[in-house]
Amino acid sequence: MDAAISGLGVTRVLSYQAMEAVKEGKLQVVLAAFQSNPVPVSLLYAYHDPLPLKIRSFLDFAVPRLREHAAMGGWDF
Repeated sequence: MDAAISGLGVTRVLSYQAMEAVKEGKLQVVLAAFQSNPVPVSLLYAYHDPLPLKIRSFLDFAVPRLREHAAMGGWDF
């Protein structure tokens, strides 16, 4: 991605990787018609009762953010 930002060519990266550079105008989306279909995200963990605090904390952090981005149409800009 650094090479593309430097003007050395194009790159293919995941949208979340380039989101900041696109918003800042350092990169622009080209060939949008050839974008891959979104891939679902799953958070998997071994069942424990009670759930360890580290796992619960991560889920509490990650799930709302993933849902927010999904509701906004994903990571597209």
